[in-house]
Amino acid sequence: MKYVGILARVSTTGGRQDYERQVNDLTQVILSQNYGTEQIITFTEEISGFTKNSERPELQRLIKYVEDGKIEKIFVTEISRVGRNPSETRRTIDLFTDLGIPIYIQSMGRSTIDENGKRDGLINTLLQFMMEQANIEAEQIKSRSRSGLLNSARKGRAGGGLLHNYGYTKGIDKMLVVDEEEAQVVKEIYQMYLDGLGSKAISTILQQQGIPTKYNRVYGDKIIKNTAPKEASKVKWTDVSVLNILTNPIYKGERIFKGETIKCPAIISTEIWEECQRIRNTKTHRNYLTSYTYLLKDIIKCGCCGRNYFAKYKPVKNGDKVYKCSSTLLKNGSCGNCKSSAKSGHLVYCY
Repeated sequence: MKYVGILARVSTTGGRQDYERQVNDLTQVILSQNYGTEQIITFTEEISGFTKNSERPELQRLIKYVEDGKIEKIFVTEISRVGRNPSETRRTIDLFTDLGIPIYIQSMGRSTIDENGKRDGLINTLLQFMMEQANIEAEQIKSRSRSGLLNSARKGRAGGGLLHNYGYTKGIDKMLVVDEEEAQVVKEIYQMYLDGLGSKAISTILQQQGIPTKYNRVYGDKIIKNTAPKEASKVKWTDVSVLNILTNPIYKGERIFKGETIKCPAIISTEIWEECQRIRNTKTHRNYLTSYTYLLKDIIKCGCCGRNYFAKYKPVKNGDKVYKCSSTLLKNGSCGNCKSSAKSGHLVYCY
C-alpha cells in the first residue's frame, strides 16, 4: 500500500492545538482526492521553521519514508510549514521533486509536480518568491521583537520567563529587582572566592548546606525540559553555575542584554567584582583548590541554632581555617554564633 504524508509544523510557541488543526484540515483534502484514512501518515513538529533540516527529527523521518518508497504524495497547509529558511526549504522541495514526490500546498491548491510527473514551473517560481517574502517578514518580526525587548530592558524591566539571574527577581511593574535572600548567597560566594576557595569547592559548600538553586526555588518538583528532563528539585550547584555568578557583570550593576550594557541594581561593589576577575585571570596557587575533604563534614552543628557548620579555608599565610554556622549564608538568618568554634588548622584537610 502506498501512503500519503501530512507534514504539520508549529513554532515552539504555537502549541499542539494548531498542528492538530492542520492535520484535520489536510485530512479532509486528502479524502477529497480519493485516498483513505488508512493511507495517511502524519509527521508533526513543534519546532522553529528556521531550524536546519538535519535537526528536525520528524522531517528526517518523512524523508526516510520517501526514500524507502512508502510515500507517494505530501500535503502541507502552506509553504512555511515546510520551513521558513529559504535555502533549507528549497533544498527540501528539490529533494522530494527529484524523487518524484509532489508536495500539495493547500493554500495554493496546487502541487510542486504536475499530473505528467514534471516540475510545475509556475508554482516553483511562486514558491521561491513566497519563501523569500516569508523570510523577510520573519526577520522583521524578530527585529521588532529584539528592539522591543531591548527597550524594555533599558527601562529596567526583568523580561519574560521565570528564570532570572540568581540574586534577582521580577518585582512591581515587571522591574528587575534584587532578591535579598539570594543576594546574600551571592555575596557569600564572592567572599569565599576572595578567601581562596575555587568554584568547585564553593559549589560543594552550597550543596552541602542545602542552599537552593534558582531552579529549586522557582520550579520546586516540576519537570524541566531545557536539557534532559528531570525534576527541578534535583538541579544541583556546580562549579559552572558558581563561575557564571563570579563572572557576570550584572552583580556589579551592569546588565548585558542583546549586546548592550544596561545599568541595574548591584549586589556587590565594582571593586569586589574586579578583584575576583583579577584573581581568576592571574591565579597561580589556586589551581589545586579543586577538591576538598572536610574531616568534620555533617558532624558538627551550631550550638545556637542547630544548623550544620561549613568549612572556610583561606590558602595564605595566617589565613582562616575555620568552621562557620551556615546561618551566615542567609539574609538576616545568622543566629549570632558567627564566630568559628575551632581555629586550628588541622580541622580542615584540603587535597
